[in-house]
Amino acid sequence: MTLATTLFALACRSPVDSGLDPNATVVGNPGKLTTKAAPSEDTENTAGRLEVVELLLEDCEGGEPTGVPLGVELDIAEGQDLELPAGEWCFVELFVEPPLAIEGVSEGERTFVAELVLHSIVLTAEEAFRVDENAWLLELGAPGWLSREVLGLDEVPDVVIDEEHEAHDRLAHAAAEGSGLFADTDEDGDLDDDERDEGTVARGPSREEDTRPDDEERDTGGDGDTGCGSGSRAWLLGPLVLLFGVGRRELRG
Repeated sequence: MTLATTLFALACRSPVDSGLDPNATVVGNPGKLTTKAAPSEDTENTAGRLEVVELLLEDCEGGEPTGVPLGVELDIAEGQDLELPAGEWCFVELFVEPPLAIEGVSEGERTFVAELVLHSIVLTAEEAFRVDENAWLLELGAPGWLSREVLGLDEVPDVVIDEEHEAHDRLAHAAAEGSGLFADTDEDGDLDDDERDEGTVARGPSREEDTRPDDEERDTGGDGDTGCGSGSRAWLLGPLVLLFGVGRRELRG
């Protein structure tokens, strides 16, 4: 396990063994995980891809982590499914091969292309969520993360965001540390208003709880909670985000 992953786990629950057992016995049947870029009110995502190298899940009891080697490229504009191992989980990390590529359009024939360098996407749950023949949706970024204002489309008609662009780090961080996992109760691979209103079951440490993309006011959790509750170790998350940032995790050997 990477040092960053270990410290995130420490901030939210008891330490776990750093070993990875891809053959660990799991009770129940796998679920479906759809991965899709979050929407924005004034732009439309038209194409996107993300290569997921490995999926790591940890329970809340200090058990052996479960790792699933993947090596698959996902369509994150339309949404694409992965098999999610059965079990009760409190921590999820997707190790990815950069870039996360996303492109889209906005009113007035304005376009954007973003290629973001990140190496993992982390999600922590306040309470265990159970996977057993059910469906989940991983929303990359938060609603509005690819808005005209963030992308700079009000100033120029066509924007290309690479690692040198001033908006790159903000967007890469939004995907790596600000994504959210929702229950897809109707199993259609899309997040409807009712499902969003139920809130995330797990989220990145910098994501505020949200409801809908067009809400003027969003519930931020009240007490500034970032996904690990109000436990005595939750204060570790702020320094960790600053310390490790985007792209500093390494794939486990």
